[in-house]
Amino acid sequence: MFKLLKAVFIVLIFSAAIFTGCKKNKAPDKPSTPTGPTSGSINTQYTFTSSAEDPDDDSVAIRFDWGDGDTSDWSDWQASEDSISISHSWSDSGSYSIKAQAQDLKEAVSSWSSEHKIIIGATIANDPPNTPTTPVGDSIGSVNVLYFFISTATDPDEDSIAIRFAWGDGDTSEWSDWKASEDTISMSHSWSDTGTYNIKAQAKDKKDTTSIWSAGHPIKISGGGWIKTFGGSDDDAGWSVQPTSDGGYIITGSTKSFGAVNNDVYLIKTDGNGNQQWYKRFGGSGVDDGFTVQQTSDDGYIITGHTNSYGQAYQVYLIKTDSSGNESWHKTFGGDNDDGSQSVQQTLDGGYIITGWTNSYGLPDYDLYLIKTDANGDTVWRRNYGGNRVESGRSVQQTTDGYIVTGYTNSFGNGGYDVYLIKTDANGDTIWTRTFGGSADDWGRSVQQTTDGYIITGYTKSSGAGGYDVYLIKTDANGEHIWSMPFGGSADDQGYSVQQTLDGGYIITGYTKSLGAGGSDVYLIKTDANGDKLWEKTFGGSSDDGGYSIQRHYDSYIITGYTNSSGAGGADVYLIKTDANGNVK
Repeated sequence: MFKLLKAVFIVLIFSAAIFTGCKKNKAPDKPSTPTGPTSGSINTQYTFTSSAEDPDDDSVAIRFDWGDGDTSDWSDWQASEDSISISHSWSDSGSYSIKAQAQDLKEAVSSWSSEHKIIIGATIANDPPNTPTTPVGDSIGSVNVLYFFISTATDPDEDSIAIRFAWGDGDTSEWSDWKASEDTISMSHSWSDTGTYNIKAQAKDKKDTTSIWSAGHPIKISGGGWIKTFGGSDDDAGWSVQPTSDGGYIITGSTKSFGAVNNDVYLIKTDGNGNQQWYKRFGGSGVDDGFTVQQTSDDGYIITGHTNSYGQAYQVYLIKTDSSGNESWHKTFGGDNDDGSQSVQQTLDGGYIITGWTNSYGLPDYDLYLIKTDANGDTVWRRNYGGNRVESGRSVQQTTDGYIVTGYTNSFGNGGYDVYLIKTDANGDTIWTRTFGGSADDWGRSVQQTTDGYIITGYTKSSGAGGYDVYLIKTDANGEHIWSMPFGGSADDQGYSVQQTLDGGYIITGYTKSLGAGGSDVYLIKTDANGDKLWEKTFGGSSDDGGYSIQRHYDSYIITGYTNSSGAGGADVYLIKTDANGNVK
């Protein structure tokens, strides 16, 4: 009996083990009804989603029957109840029923889900983007220079949009990247030929529906350079030129053609092609000259020079104008003897730094004069620098920690006049001074802070080919001499203005009597970073012409000075624009 019960017990345990190991797998539950669009157009991908739960908590895959005789492949495995999405397109219009089916890892399949209907038409209503805004950008330019333009467009369906530009020269840009409706889109273009071009914009949405073209924005493209003159029948000259924020130029100098009695300060505004937009004159019954002009942060202009219209002797003359050249205020600085200024710059605090010369405070003779004003032109401090003989300041620039000034000194150096370089702190107190030159006369006319120090131009009689030569001096950040170069021939040649160029080299203007068409000519010299001459150009005719100021503008150069070889009579203001290689086309 005991043996029988034992046998039965063993059979029961074995049977239970077999039953447990062979537990029946259950198929996934019927998937949820697919969700997705209910209408669409042919040959367009639409995405549908479903999910299914597995009773055994196995991973599941889903496939869709699209109702057009096509069934999708099984999806990748996903956890039970996870949503699974697959896309499909229909090549014929009609009404289609979409169903979903699930399977588990043991390939047990569910029944088909309930149907989701979609109506596919040949097209589905889609509104095109609205007409883009008229492109915004420069209206004046030069050949082979990149200019940027922007436009925006809205889409009634809130679709993403892309924009392209037709540049008016037969070239149309590629479509931009996709942007949200109303986002600004920017592209650039350059023109290789002169002329006026109309720039238009077109938008498209993601369904490739395009807008009509926008209204055109004109841009006038001129050649790489040009020459202009300004003035009347008497003597006029330009001493300083700066590019302005509207793409044009501002010039200051002196005019005897339009002055009240003697010279007046002359202010000329041009467009980007050098065409005069307006001119103004400032001064009284005496002699008034403008030597430097700069556009200010409020789009007006600041001018410095000298005047004897408002006192017994010459004084520093500071004039502030609005954007149209109308005088906002003027100030004079100085004492009972002759004082004047050659350079002004707006400072980071909104005020102004001025350099020049003073015989009122630099006794026994002239001293270099440095004046700091507030935004209203009122004196914050003034300093004079020098010894027992003559000093003068010709160029000042704010630096990261104060000011750098160049000019000339007869009190210090190697003899005669020497180039004078002064570094001050923010209060005008001297940090260091340097002199450059030989036993003859050497003068500094222009200084600019470079990426690694300072560059100075002027003229030298101590070295060179003969007479005065253009003088170019490179220093380190402490004003220590790195190298210096003379340029010119056997006659007199002088440098008045220098700028660092985009390639790390330097561009200089002044005048030359050694080269050119006769008399003196405007002299333009391009060097590499080591001061080695790359090329030189001259401009002018058989009479005297000269350059006083140069500025880099994009990849071109703008020069002002004077010409006796052309113009209305006497000397005229000379304005020259060249391309990057100094050519005037």
